[in-house]
Amino acid sequence: YNGTVLSGVTKGSTAAGGRTSLDAILTNIFLTLGGKDAKLRAATTATERLLKDHLFEIHVSVKDWGAKGDNATDDLAAIQACFDYVASTTYGARGGAVFFPAGIYRISGTLSIGARLKLYGAGGREQESVIRSTSTTDGIFTATAQTTEMDGLYLDATATNSGTCIDMTGVTTLYAHDVSMSTHFAKGYQQDNASALAEFRDCTVACTSDAAGSALRVRAGNVRAMSCSVSGGSAALGVELDGAGTAIFIGCSIFGDRCVKALSSFGSAIAANPIIVVGCLLAATTYVFEILQTDSTKANLLIDIGNALTGGAPPTATYNIP
Repeated sequence: YNGTVLSGVTKGSTAAGGRTSLDAILTNIFLTLGGKDAKLRAATTATERLLKDHLFEIHVSVKDWGAKGDNATDDLAAIQACFDYVASTTYGARGGAVFFPAGIYRISGTLSIGARLKLYGAGGREQESVIRSTSTTDGIFTATAQTTEMDGLYLDATATNSGTCIDMTGVTTLYAHDVSMSTHFAKGYQQDNASALAEFRDCTVACTSDAAGSALRVRAGNVRAMSCSVSGGSAALGVELDGAGTAIFIGCSIFGDRCVKALSSFGSAIAANPIIVVGCLLAATTYVFEILQTDSTKANLLIDIGNALTGGAPPTATYNIP
């Protein structure tokens, strides 16, 4: 800095009465962050690191890639660009975190998760971090990554949607906490990977109340849900099991035409595949449990402990196990 003051710029100095060089100005700016050259030092005895590295360890915000969250802009491309960037870095390989600040993020198509990511927002309520599909056919997420974590998100659509809200077709593991779905989607959650595990805690998994719908559909792999609401309304299935694995529901509210339906293909060639339902609140139109077992090579074991029936008219029957 040569002392010349540009129009509209107030002359200043880090040392009263003297000129300040640009290097001195930048040095003082960076020192306020703990280090020089855009580096951060957590303490005087700590090692300096690039500030970018430190921020990436916290999270990457979708707004850094241009997402607005204003309930008007189509944020699909911006959010996908954020996912793709994190996936292309070493942070993605280790499980990069992507943050959705409070707002309503409209998307016109499906977001693809292709790396190990943790997606989290300000909360899974309707007025917090909302991802809202404007499509009538595309769900919110599809994933092929090894592990995906979701926390504090509300997943919604502007109208009835024939898609699946979360479709973990190729994912090995999903951990979801405080994630809520509206009742606009034909299917709430679906997985079909034989080695998959989905774990839901304090979530709302829901779908439209339609005979072809199911709130939580497991075509292969394992699922467990604790303290969740799983709702297919009066016409759709609450839980649909159609693939080898173990299903565990503890302290949940499960509603549907059938609370839990296991198709004939559920199970594998072992003594028993447990379907464990403990301490749940159940409301069904037709059957609370329907276990269709027609394949002699497969066996299911239903463990029904401490559950309570609720709702209006009682179901046709509690069990349908031919």
